[in-house]
Amino acid sequence: MPFSLPEHIDPRHCIVTKQYAVYTPPMHEMIGQIGEWIDQQCPGGYIYGASRLGKSRCVQWYVANELQERFKAVVPLVVWNRRPDSQTSEAGFWHQLLLASRFEFAHPTKPPKKVEGIHLCKQRLIAIANNAQLNYVVLLIDEAQDLTFREWKWLVALALHPDKTRLPEFGRYAAANRQSRGLGRPETFTFLGFIFICGKSRRGAFQLQRKTRGDRMREKLRQVKEVLRRRMHDPIPVQGKWLRQVVRGYFAYHAVPTNSRALGAFRHHVVNLWRRTLKRRSQKDAMTWERITRIANTWLPRPRILHPWPDQRFAVKHPR
Repeated sequence: MPFSLPEHIDPRHCIVTKQYAVYTPPMHEMIGQIGEWIDQQCPGGYIYGASRLGKSRCVQWYVANELQERFKAVVPLVVWNRRPDSQTSEAGFWHQLLLASRFEFAHPTKPPKKVEGIHLCKQRLIAIANNAQLNYVVLLIDEAQDLTFREWKWLVALALHPDKTRLPEFGRYAAANRQSRGLGRPETFTFLGFIFICGKSRRGAFQLQRKTRGDRMREKLRQVKEVLRRRMHDPIPVQGKWLRQVVRGYFAYHAVPTNSRALGAFRHHVVNLWRRTLKRRSQKDAMTWERITRIANTWLPRPRILHPWPDQRFAVKHPR
């Protein structure tokens, strides 16, 4: 059965190439070998050998301290003391990994649902990497030879795209720090459908700005266009009521401070799609911009900010 890796997974992964195998060396050499794998950013490696030679003891007791002394920093290390012959369902697999990562909210005996378990594992590993200010996590699995093919496939697919684990230089002093080093503007990052930007207010003070992601807006407009084509011959009031719900729902999520321009752009494109759809109903249709503007002002809400600033919302929920 061929093993197909996701595109963002390094094809050098040891599960496929089998090139990072090391027979059981002395304990200090074993720790050194693991350190070299971390230095070289190898996608994986495995150590095998006869039993009772110190592999498990090395993994369980010495690796974390030795690696921290070697790198002079906290290594984002997760040690999974996997029980032999502990083959289980996918939900149970993620539950065991959560327990190995010492996730404090994981139930000791009751595993979460599969989708929830995958999400929790990703968030937990990202949190461990962020705490160490790195973009990777070192996972050491004891008794890994008992992992089944499907368990390896689940584990390899868990690896995230590098863009999702990078640590951008962001915040109140990011612009000044980068300018002092001769670098450009601070990096941006996307989260929950928004682009987060280090901006400035009209007074020149630091301001966290949020802007709707362009790809998300284009996808929503594509869906609106498809539905309008199906509703082409519906009466204008019927189309207007449906579009009002669409625009109102879009504003309910995206109407955050500093995002007014994106709200206006979305409404403008919706009106344009509506105009083009109405013009297709007849070759003699004279749907001008003046007429569609009057219709849109009757049915579609105007863009306005609906959500408070983040500090105001935080002050309400957590008053001092």
